[in-house]
Amino acid sequence: MYNGYLLKINGTTFPNRLIKVETYKVTPKQKQSIDSYVDGDGYFHQTVLPHRRSKIEFETPHLGVADTLLINAMFAENDTEANIEYYNPQTDAYHTGKAYLPDITYTIEKTEGGIRYLPLRIAIIEN
Repeated sequence: MYNGYLLKINGTTFPNRLIKVETYKVTPKQKQSIDSYVDGDGYFHQTVLPHRRSKIEFETPHLGVADTLLINAMFAENDTEANIEYYNPQTDAYHTGKAYLPDITYTIEKTEGGIRYLPLRIAIIEN
């Protein structure tokens, strides 16, 4: 059941105000396959691995420096792996796991009156 947040990173709730909700996508339990191929008759063969990985993607609204620092601080302990808790719409429940955050690209929109960034694209992929 939804409890007012979509995502926690390392135990810290990711503020909903920093998520453009209409861009928030969750792909729960993605299948992973190994050695997939199409045979000579055109049939597709794949071996699906037992471990499945969820992916969360979204954009932020335009951000100031303070908000980008807040986002960066959530991953400060270990920028290669994070403990996540996310709302899974497939089950209407929260799930936990370990995930990594691909690099974020920052694009400055303006500098007059302080730096303002264009929306960031954030992806979180379960290990």
